[in-house]
Amino acid sequence: MNDAATIATLAEVIAAMFEGLMVRAIRNPAADRPLIARKFQQLIRAMVLG
Repeated sequence: MNDAATIATLAEVIAAMFEGLMVRAIRNPAADRPLIARKFQQLIRAMVLG
């Protein structure tokens, strides 16, 4: 996963996920944000290290 194209693609995926989180926060303000943040971190870690 060290080639530039893979890293750029991973950055795009992470950006899209983060932007989606902002939309979800608006649409569902009652969501458990700390839990969502922990799960988001787990997903990012798995994508980067996995």
